[in-house]
Amino acid sequence: MSFKNKVVIVTGANSGIGAATALMFAKEGADVALVSRTQAKLAAVAKSIEALGRKPLTIQADLSKEADTAIVVPKTVEHFGKLDVLVNNAGISPAGSLTEGTVLQAYDEVMRTNVRAVIQLTSLAAPHLAKTKGYTSGAY
Repeated sequence: MSFKNKVVIVTGANSGIGAATALMFAKEGADVALVSRTQAKLAAVAKSIEALGRKPLTIQADLSKEADTAIVVPKTVEHFGKLDVLVNNAGISPAGSLTEGTVLQAYDEVMRTNVRAVIQLTSLAAPHLAKTKGYTSGAY
């Protein structure tokens, strides 16, 4: 499937599934916005995409923070002019302990990153995706 002239946001694009997904979209001709907390790892993925002749946008954002999440879609649309695909890949699984009193802290971190950020990003992306008849994954 060709993604030529499509714009894709991939969260958690710094490694693993997110990096592989971003690379796949770039290989298929998409312009890709890479999102992660870790700028150094984003730069490495961006370099791999640049080797394919594409110019990705890197966005350093901690999706557990509402203000960081709020910049992802506007920056992407400002840079590329539209949005066709949102891949909500970012996720965490911190350890929490009932006996050490850290279970609620871990739960809150997971909910902010793995659930709230997905809802927030999808809400922000929806008007743009509607315009391009685009697609989102991970928002179920």
